[in-house]
Formats: sequence, structure tokens, C-alpha cells
Amino acid sequence: MKNGNPFEAFAFEGRPKQSAAAAAAAAAAAAAAAAAAEEASPNSAARRRTRSSNSTGTAAAAAAAAPGHKRQRKAYAALTGPPKSLPEKLGAAPLRLILIGHNPSEHAWHTGHYYSNPSNRMWRILEASGITPAGVSGPEADDVMPAAVGVGFTDVGSSQPGTDSSLFTAADFQRWRAAFYARLAAHMKAASDSIGCSCGCCGAPRLVAFTGKRHYLELLNLDASGQQRRGNDRVASAAVPLGPQPPQQLPPGWPLPADRTEVWVLTSTSGAAPMSNEAREAPYRRLAQRLAELPWPRNDIQLSCKPKPDQP
Repeated sequence: MKNGNPFEAFAFEGRPKQSAAAAAAAAAAAAAAAAAAEEASPNSAARRRTRSSNSTGTAAAAAAAAPGHKRQRKAYAALTGPPKSLPEKLGAAPLRLILIGHNPSEHAWHTGHYYSNPSNRMWRILEASGITPAGVSGPEADDVMPAAVGVGFTDVGSSQPGTDSSLFTAADFQRWRAAFYARLAAHMKAASDSIGCSCGCCGAPRLVAFTGKRHYLELLNLDASGQQRRGNDRVASAAVPLGPQPPQQLPPGWPLPADRTEVWVLTSTSGAAPMSNEAREAPYRRLAQRLAELPWPRNDIQLSCKPKPDQP
């Protein structure tokens, strides 16, 4: 780990990051060395090969070694061993940002890492937008991001894996809501305790972002008692803009203080959501700009309550 960088080893599969040019050059050199050794053998079949076939083999080896090659992503999709489930990854310190998903995909549930399905664009978008440091394009980085850059992960339906989110109904959100809000409140309390806050709110995250509109809308359409809104009381999708949400239009019972935590809605990064790359990435780029304004570690926190007795 160079210069204390905790992300150095996180390429897509947790492999050390290497430029495409360097990987291709290394692969070509290895292929050339192997070919030369085979050519030197008196019984070598290489003597009967054509220059064209040698060239083709070298190119294929170089392409397979390139970090962005499809084979690498397909290899990650080969799941082995029992499912690991998907715990929230928030840490115990005040965060800059929490990314909130719908529910874990079957792939993420098996690997134990958020957005690990190779068809999901999340990690590529996080890197391209600047939310993660350059070179971090792999889901294994979710383990270190809360402590390293103040970015955490959770889902609304965290205990229910399923790749097709359309199969989950409003009734599922009724079941999920209380536990989801309790997890956010518990993290805020733990983060507040870590800085000597006595009110339990000073450690609230500065930003939370729903990675898709559907799960935010479902929470908006539950009233304060957790029942479905009906008729004209329901909020339409068109009334929810991408980006920061009006503080006066947060879901009923929302557990985080509106004066401390901005709520954002982003586009879905699922491969099943049809839209252009530009449209998909735009809200993340806006969020990255806002995130860059927030210091890490969170030295911007001023306690609005009396410190605990054991704190200075």
C-alpha cells in the first residue's frame, strides 16, 4: 500500500490496478518469450506455425490481460461457496455520504459486496464521477470506504435478496420501513456517541443518496403510521426530481434531521434500467461535486448540544 492508500489493491476483482498499456506490454513480452523458447526446441511444433498464428496468439494474450477486458468481469460472476449475506457498511463515525439501495441482488448477497453484479454500472460510475478515488472500480472497496473516504452503504430491504426489484411490492416497503429507519437512527446515534454528542443527532451523515427513484418514492407514499397513501395523497414519480430533495418533502417518519442531512435521489445503475450513459451518470457527477465540498475526516461538526461529561 503506497503512501497509506487503502484503495491501492482494489481493481474490479480486488486485483492490483495496472494500466492497460502496461498489462498488454507484459503479456506480449511473456508470449514472445514463450514462443522463442518453443522455437528453440528441436521438436517444437512452433516451427510449423505461420507468422499469422503467432501474431494472433500474442494479441489474444494481451487482450485477456487488459484490466477492463470482459473476461475479468465474467470471472467475477462465477460465484462459489455459500452466500455471505450483505450487512450494512457504515462504520461508527460520522459519514459524508450514505448510498442507499433498493435491496441486495442475488449476486451481492452471495459475494457480500454492494453492487457486485458485473452488469451493474455502480462502481464504474462512482469512479468516473469522482465519488471514489481514481482506480477504485471494484465492489470489495465497500469494506474500507466508510473509514477511508466517509462513504457508507446500506439498502432499504437489506435482508431480502432478489435481482428483479419489480417483484417487490408496496407491501414489502411497509414491512421494511421500520427496520430501515431504525438502522439509520442507530448509525446516527453511534456516530454521535463517537464525537461526544449527548443529543444523538450531531453525528448524522451530511448526505444520503437513494440509488434509484423507486425505493424513495415507495417511502414517500407511506404515511406516518406506515400505511399506504391513497388517491390524491399519493406522490407521483414526476414530482420527485433527481438530485437534492426539498427538506419539506421527505418521507413521513424520516429519522435523520433535515437541517443536518441532505437527501438526494439518483438514477438506477442496474443494467436493466434503460437510459443513456450520460443521463445515468449526470446525477452522480452533481453529487460528487457536493461531496467534494465536505471535509474528510468530518472536522466540520460543531456540537449543538452539551458534550457528554467524559468529553472535553
